[in-house]
Amino acid sequence: MCHRFCTAVLLLVLAASVAYGGAIFYSDLSSFNGAMSAAGLPKNVIDFESVPTGDYSTAAGLTVSGLNFVGPFSQNFLLRVFPESGWGENFAIGTGNTLSGVGLIDITLPPGTRAFGANVGNSFVWATGESAGVGFQLSTGEFAYTPTSTSRLFPFFGFVSDVPVNSLEVSGASFLTIDNVTFGPTTVPEPSALLLSSAGFLLLRAIRRRAA
Repeated sequence: MCHRFCTAVLLLVLAASVAYGGAIFYSDLSSFNGAMSAAGLPKNVIDFESVPTGDYSTAAGLTVSGLNFVGPFSQNFLLRVFPESGWGENFAIGTGNTLSGVGLIDITLPPGTRAFGANVGNSFVWATGESAGVGFQLSTGEFAYTPTSTSRLFPFFGFVSDVPVNSLEVSGASFLTIDNVTFGPTTVPEPSALLLSSAGFLLLRAIRRRAA
């Protein structure tokens, strides 16, 4: 019974994911969250609501919660946080502030990050009615993309990797837009937690020896 259930769960996860090398890419948020939990990764979310709308088109870009976002060099680092009115509402009603760059956004991740995901879209799609894709190029060399269309304007796309990813490039047509960024750095136990764990192990070992 357990074997059948586990097999069914595995098939559902695989249907919403694609593996490339050390990373598995997800187009379904619930599957992505499940993979993060299974890997023991904490979930951090950036929705840009606390970031003032405006222009961040500099080489330094925008840093939020340890993530650094920089616009494309070829477009004078063009990077902006747009309000929902007149921009975000074209992707999804209620999305609030969104981050946009022309064709490319370079993202530097905190050390040890093994998971990243976001809602992604292209202004090209809602402006023209034509389809376009959004790609993720990881610092580990892996690449994958997800399609966007008028029926899929702001889909989720993300990855969970078995090795840390230092940075990634998110690319797309026209004004590439992202929101609801979720990322998961590897947690490092506090020294006190390590000490407590070691003490517990030594105590258990002593008890076993005495029982023997």
